[in-house]
Amino acid sequence: TDRDKVEQLLPVVSTKDTPTNAHGDITFNLSYPNFGNSPIQFRYHITGNDLDLESYSLEPTITYGSLGYGNYHFSATVLNLNGEPSGSVDYYFTVPKPFYLSFFAIFLYIIAIAAITWFIARYRAAVVLNKRRKEYEAEKVKQDLKMMEQQRIIDQQQQQLLESELSNKGKEIASLALDLFTKDRAIESLREIVKKRNSGDKSLQPDIDVLLKQINTSNLQNKEFWDLYQANFDLIHENFFRNLRKRYPSLTSSDLKFCAFLRLNLTTKDIANVTNLTIRGVEAARYRLRKKLALPEGTSLVDFFIDFK
Repeated sequence: TDRDKVEQLLPVVSTKDTPTNAHGDITFNLSYPNFGNSPIQFRYHITGNDLDLESYSLEPTITYGSLGYGNYHFSATVLNLNGEPSGSVDYYFTVPKPFYLSFFAIFLYIIAIAAITWFIARYRAAVVLNKRRKEYEAEKVKQDLKMMEQQRIIDQQQQQLLESELSNKGKEIASLALDLFTKDRAIESLREIVKKRNSGDKSLQPDIDVLLKQINTSNLQNKEFWDLYQANFDLIHENFFRNLRKRYPSLTSSDLKFCAFLRLNLTTKDIANVTNLTIRGVEAARYRLRKKLALPEGTSLVDFFIDFK
């Protein structure tokens, strides 16, 4: 019987490669027709798979344990008291390989190892690729930030340059305005002088009328110049007049001119010279403008107009 205690009848003489269900342990039970009941002895001999073992026993039973897989030859001989053989039997059997050592199992192992190797290689490749992708993204973010910073510096420099140009243009416009109002004041003084010097001489009246007409035409051109000045000032200072009129519709044309002078940070004396007002008159105009704008006490009119958008 095998290790599972399953009884198996064996032929007296077996051919080689006779299969067996043994799994490493095998027991042989023999019988011998000893009708005279004389003393006998059994000699057992097993060979195969680098095994050559011979033993003697009075019992017709023998067990071999933990046999390795392979082909075996078992022989049993009956010996009488004189040690002479009285009969013998041979049996050839095979201990099969366990499943985990079979060709199919080995094939499965190869497939499993190949699959594991493939998955490990793919995982490592994915890890390396992911690492490189993160490094690339980090480097790209770094480069983008660097470019953004450079662009910010460039934009800031361009803005400073533009502000400088606008400031220069504003100063040029302020200078033109000062010249214009100085010219207006001179022309107005000339008008008054002409009127006073008019002695009533009829022969001089046509010349006086021509002179006064030229003075009035010059005033008209000055008005056109002011309109152009206002448009250019509005363009340079980001729709300054337009936003003022929209937010404070009660402002008059004179108020807008006064606002422009404050925007250009002209002093009270300069404004007085331009507008032909006294210092007190300029202060009064500033007070009225503050009321129209509803500015709280302590707020600078110049700062308000410089920061006005």
